[in-house]
Amino acid sequence: MTITAIDLFSGCGGLSEGLRQAGIKVKFAVELNEKIAQTYTLNHPTTTMINKDIQDISDEDFTGMGHVDIVAGCPPCQGFTQMNRNNLRKAYADKRNELINEYLRAISVIQPEFIMMENVPQILHYDQFSKMIETLKEFGYCLDIKKINVNDFGVPQSRKRLVLIGSKNHEIDFPESLNVPHQSVREAIGSLPAPEVSNDPIQRIHSHHTEYIQHIIELIPKDGGNRKDLPQKYWLPCHLKKMLDTLMCMEECIGINHHQLSLADVFHHQKVDSCIQHRTEAFLFAKQQFCSPFRLIINFSQVCLSPCWLK
Repeated sequence: MTITAIDLFSGCGGLSEGLRQAGIKVKFAVELNEKIAQTYTLNHPTTTMINKDIQDISDEDFTGMGHVDIVAGCPPCQGFTQMNRNNLRKAYADKRNELINEYLRAISVIQPEFIMMENVPQILHYDQFSKMIETLKEFGYCLDIKKINVNDFGVPQSRKRLVLIGSKNHEIDFPESLNVPHQSVREAIGSLPAPEVSNDPIQRIHSHHTEYIQHIIELIPKDGGNRKDLPQKYWLPCHLKKMLDTLMCMEECIGINHHQLSLADVFHHQKVDSCIQHRTEAFLFAKQQFCSPFRLIINFSQVCLSPCWLK
């Protein structure tokens, strides 16, 4: 029997790819952003993409999808994460935080056998999350909620996440790790060619710097150097909190976010005097079998560089 799923807040399809590799058929996906939805469809052509705001999907729409075994989803985490500079003061004012209730609504309508959700650990402190947990228990779900680090699952990045798994008829015990050796950054991206000689169109996309910026990048040693190796005249105020690291000599990459092209936040590649490329970043976010064939649609109008070093 084929197990089926719906992927809410699907993004470009990372969770769906994991489900697919586990033998699960993802029947539907919901994603608001048009370009991201196109990337999803490019990589998951057999899944029906619903490119709209989940709040505009009615209960009748969910019912009309037929039988679905798993409701999976990663509600937007920006309002909860530590990367949100306003998190401590304004987290509850972020309207995206309310989307967790849409995840719960989908479960209440579809009534799947299994549920799963991934988010940042800080969501544990959000009152709506606590209310959702109580409601899920009232629905009859046995839940397992764990804080994990993805480096314990073969991903070359230290990135803490919260995972929720639930079942109506089975006790759930999600593993805290896969008991696999931690993968180093070198092992993950060391075989990738420089963008200038790569046949991968995604790897060929890279930043182009002024001579001033390029000079700063070249000053950083490729054996694990960081901003402390720069002459002090090149230091920025943000360097008091952030470090420019050469990735290849790190045992594992610290958590990186979607602003990796911002010069103040960027990591540098050991092989070339350049910021990391999109394909390189993808390899740091997941295992190689996910990243290598994955295709992306890049919206260059949304790619920004920090102006702090531009001269």
